Amino acid sequence: MRKKLAVYFTFPFPDYATIRPFLASINSELVDYVELGIPVKNPYYDGPKIRTTHGSSIEHFKPDEMRKEIKELRNKSLKTYALTYLNSIEKDQETGIKNLKDSGFEGVIFPDLLIDYYDTREDTLRIMDQENLSLIPFFTSSTPDGVVHAMLERTSSWVYHGIQPSTGVNVPVDTEKTGERIRRISGSREIIFGFGISNTEDARRVMESGADGIAIGSMFIDYLKRGDVEGFKKVLKELRGVMDEF
Repeated sequence: MRKKLAVYFTFPFPDYATIRPFLASINSELVDYVELGIPVKNPYYDGPKIRTTHGSSIEHFKPDEMRKEIKELRNKSLKTYALTYLNSIEKDQETGIKNLKDSGFEGVIFPDLLIDYYDTREDTLRIMDQENLSLIPFFTSSTPDGVVHAMLERTSSWVYHGIQPSTGVNVPVDTEKTGERIRRISGSREIIFGFGISNTEDARRVMESGADGIAIGSMFIDYLKRGDVEGFKKVLKELRGVMDEF
């Protein structure tokens, strides 16, 4: 089974006209999962680089445009996932989660769920079960083993494991030990590593640690700012080449 490549975009950074050709250029020969970040006013668990994409994205964000793009991606056999903050929908989780489902997402990553809302996680999971929407467990090296076990028992999707404490932050991390730990706990679950992969060498090192795939977002921001679709496509091919070595 081939390794999974997940790409992340804060939607619609920097604006809809710019991001649209980037999304249109993605195909299932290179990419498996597309994560769309729904912009919020305070993306407090995102790293500094991704955080800068939220401000302008809020100004340009239109749910109908996002639904169109999700439909196009799904027509190309690409699975789409939302990355958003539970904090942004906590006042009415039922409506918020239903809107995510109606947008066409396969599942959702809530980076703040296990930190700020762990005690009420069952309420969120119950609503997601009702909507038949997958919760993608998000762990880091600081997530306690007991929390990892509890969430694996309650979910069935792939696992998102953050190498770094947040995106765009680079602190010394032993990827081999990190990979061994999460693999030991997660067993046969598919594990996608993200947060801290900024080039093909990072990708190779993570794949060597036993990852089932990688998720990349920060390294695409400069391409988006330049509107460099061809450069973006070249990077995707290089990443796929690295992953196909494993």
